[in-house]
Amino acid sequence: MRATQTPLLSKLIIAALKPYVAIAAILILLSGCDSSQETIAQTVKESMNESFASDANYSKYHLTVTSVDVVHKGGNTYKGIAHVTHKGANHDIGVDITSDGKQVMWEAPPGAFLFAAEDEFNKGLEDAEKDLKNALHALDK
Repeated sequence: MRATQTPLLSKLIIAALKPYVAIAAILILLSGCDSSQETIAQTVKESMNESFASDANYSKYHLTVTSVDVVHKGGNTYKGIAHVTHKGANHDIGVDITSDGKQVMWEAPPGAFLFAAEDEFNKGLEDAEKDLKNALHALDK
């Protein structure tokens, strides 16, 4: 009699635990996605900071990526927002990200970092205005 009760008891326990096993599996899958997105975000942050430090076109601006938010778009594509600081000001830059699981590639749209060049342009413009004023003042004498 006990031999028949044990399989029945096992089936009842398994049936009772099925919803919890399904929930645990979903949580594991979701946490795996978050971990992957966090890894991609960290990789993009490091890559951007390395590019800004080593590329002569950007290194003079002292740009720093403080964090990157990543959302899975579909397949191996992601959308991100890179939080960049420049001279104490924060700028949010949209980035397109592709990851094949081994390598990550990011791309910012053309003109995304014009805010850095704009500061340099404005400083040059102010210097030119001062030089022009000084030259006009010298002519008045």
